[in-house]
Amino acid sequence: ASLYIPKGHSKQEKEILQPDQIKRLLQPSDLWYAPLFHFLVITGMRPGEALGLQVDDIKGDRVFIRRSVNAKGLITEGKNENARRMIPLGSLAMGILRNTIRRNEELNLHTKWIFCDIHGDQGSQSTMRNHWLKLKEERGLSGSIYSLRHTFISMTKSVLPEQTIKDIVGHSVSMD
Repeated sequence: ASLYIPKGHSKQEKEILQPDQIKRLLQPSDLWYAPLFHFLVITGMRPGEALGLQVDDIKGDRVFIRRSVNAKGLITEGKNENARRMIPLGSLAMGILRNTIRRNEELNLHTKWIFCDIHGDQGSQSTMRNHWLKLKEERGLSGSIYSLRHTFISMTKSVLPEQTIKDIVGHSVSMD
């Protein structure tokens, strides 16, 4: 019997940001998607899930992940059956959401999207990626946008039970 690894999956070590990089990441920035990057590193969400968040997905201190925006700009139900989920948010994550919604309102964008584009329309992965590359260069950061998810998982491994982390990030019981 041989082991089959689906396309896009890798057995390599996941890249994570180091503490000094996280501090540099979380510093204020004028880049439109900087709040999204801050949100990703403290929630472990997939980038497309954060782009898919709408104001109505927030209920108290919880966010309901109901959709994802893929690289082609299409709205999907998410990567797998575990992707649609509810996650509790701490005060830092809630603050990022509130500040981003307030920014959008102050700019009169009249949008349902939290991490919208500069016109209030659904955000795009390509623009998000371009902003990441710029921030990465400016701040001396490593990795991809997805590294923010891996960083969250790495940071929480010592303080949360494995199953809780899997529930938060939308992994199945059997997934590493």
